[in-house]
Amino acid sequence: MLKRIHKLISSFLLLAVLMACSSTREKTEEIITSKSNEPVESIVSTQSQRVLNFNLSLEEHLNKGELDYFIQQIDEDKIYDVIKARYLTPNLEEKDYKDSASKVLDSFVTLVQNLGNAESNNWHYLYSKPLNDNTILSLYRISLGESGYTYLNMYLDPNTLKIYDLHNLFTQFTNLDFLVQYDSFIQVDLINPENLPYQYAAIFCITELVKNNVAASFNHYKSLPEHLQQKPILLDFITRKLATLPVPQARIYLPELIKAYKANGQFPGMLESFFVSLSQYSDAIKAINTLPESAQRDSKMQSELAILYAYLGDKYQALHHARNTILSAPSDPEGFFVLLQVNILIKDFDLAVAVLDTINTAFDANLTPANLSLLEQSEAFLQSAQYQNWLMDNAV
Repeated sequence: MLKRIHKLISSFLLLAVLMACSSTREKTEEIITSKSNEPVESIVSTQSQRVLNFNLSLEEHLNKGELDYFIQQIDEDKIYDVIKARYLTPNLEEKDYKDSASKVLDSFVTLVQNLGNAESNNWHYLYSKPLNDNTILSLYRISLGESGYTYLNMYLDPNTLKIYDLHNLFTQFTNLDFLVQYDSFIQVDLINPENLPYQYAAIFCITELVKNNVAASFNHYKSLPEHLQQKPILLDFITRKLATLPVPQARIYLPELIKAYKANGQFPGMLESFFVSLSQYSDAIKAINTLPESAQRDSKMQSELAILYAYLGDKYQALHHARNTILSAPSDPEGFFVLLQVNILIKDFDLAVAVLDTINTAFDANLTPANLSLLEQSEAFLQSAQYQNWLMDNAV
């Protein structure tokens, strides 16, 4: 989730704290709702209760920072089986598959450890559903503090309910596919006759980026032929690394990166924050729309879409997504603040004061002008006739 919008939505949470309502009670109701009111297709037949219990337990342990418990839920043998089934090749020996499985397992631990360092109680289990390939997919939302949110799919064996793959939904590849294809890119693709003249340029593109030498990496990238520039695994590697850097430092790569992705017919979600930094809100929305529907319909993504459409002045879509935010988490005051913010941004001050009435009534709030000044572009609203009349009508 992009930092600018997350900081804006963080102000909604601060307003919720300032209100005289029980935030603990509201949060509990939200969690219960999210676990029990999922669509029928997300219920996993006869073992739905097993899957639910597994994920609720995992969520609890992750929020306590108990990494050892997470490691116990990983099935390295299953990882090995999937790699061998998916990437069987005469170039690899048994030891190679086992080494790859070990690397994948280590990547799971590193990923979850890094996500867990953001803040306490940041893991939120959303729901699970069966896939056609005899897999259970469990979706989590992880809060990253001021950096926003990310979504993580966990791939479970339906019999053991052990984890064999992870996928940060803002990236193109799952952990397993990324690591295996990255190794193949380095060890196989770059040594075939067509690519051999560009082997060192590709390797230096990667190593310079690892050292945060973005300009040097970019120069090597530009020297690659088009078919290597558009290689999905290389694009995913570059995008993952750029996402960890400040936007000004990463910006040199963006035009060529976006061009390469579009040539592949892709628009990865990880580019969203870059588009917003460039005020390219339509492209930011396209990036969000590439996420799976399971992530898009989450309340946090709906609130993000509401704000982006409001930036574009699209009143209908902004209000549509703001209302979806409320419907997906009706006991959470954040959705109502999103609706309030949307109406301020699109300058519908009549509806804004109506939302203020709803917030005050539903959540026993008493929002002052100082509280409302935390919202973006609130000056015009606070000086409007509608708000001034509302103040007089609500004067004690």
